[in-house]
Amino acid sequence: MFFTIRQFTTALKSLPTYYRIPGVRWRVVPFAALRAWTYFTEAARYLWTLRRDPPPVYDGEERLTVVLMSYERIANMAPLVAACLQCPFVERVVLSNNNPAYRIARWVRSKDPRLTLIDQPEATRPGIRFDLAREFPADFYLTVDDDLFLSPVQIRDLFVALVDQPTVPHGIFGQCYIGREATLPQLFGWQNNFQREDTSVDVLNRVYALHRQHIERYFAFLEALDIQNSREIGNGEDVIVSQTGDGAPRIHDLGPWFDCILADDPHIALHHVVPDFMRAREELFLDLRRRRAADLHTAREYS
Repeated sequence: MFFTIRQFTTALKSLPTYYRIPGVRWRVVPFAALRAWTYFTEAARYLWTLRRDPPPVYDGEERLTVVLMSYERIANMAPLVAACLQCPFVERVVLSNNNPAYRIARWVRSKDPRLTLIDQPEATRPGIRFDLAREFPADFYLTVDDDLFLSPVQIRDLFVALVDQPTVPHGIFGQCYIGREATLPQLFGWQNNFQREDTSVDVLNRVYALHRQHIERYFAFLEALDIQNSREIGNGEDVIVSQTGDGAPRIHDLGPWFDCILADDPHIALHHVVPDFMRAREELFLDLRRRRAADLHTAREYS
């Protein structure tokens, strides 16, 4: 439970942020107590699941490569890695520590030969996950943000969804673009937080199950967008990779998952700390949609 204690004490540092809202001050204290109780209860349940449940069964011959990364939530990595390594169909786990203030071997001590630990020499943005996917060739990939915890069974079920329909990316959480006139101005046309349902979305968030062809198309999009280096992308790599399928990406209801208490921390979460986060995503999404429409029109002309 050490990782939960560290993350909770980090979250306490954000309480003064809420004091900026008039009338909040003391009301934050019972809210923090309730959040702490919920968080530690969910954490205990998740760790008990890892300890108690047998490895999930998968009868297919396909194998999965998992790419993980961390920056500020370094304490989450050990249980995340443990969940992935419990899956016998996982062929490789690549963990990139993007924060040079830490050394990942001090936080993840597994000796499993399937695990590769990488300390980046300088601060690195989330887009590096797809550079690593290309560096470690595979047919099927899973990459998970460092602020949520999937169980081994949930990993298996998402992997099965990808194997059954490898033409589109898969996940558990997403966004849909419905236009500025249909949303609040600060959302820039986005309807957020699609989860716990089986449906199509415009953009996947947080969890990405991908086929090799999606990685290849991702880098083709980068070239078309004149983006030189994926690891320099701090906002929008999920928008790009979500457009790499033959159709819209899909999310699946795999049951409840365990969220890190820092998932929405105003000092850490990218959608809080990156300026113009939603507007930049809207511009990128609309640009990609125009490009795909133009490519489809050209293909029809020459067919």
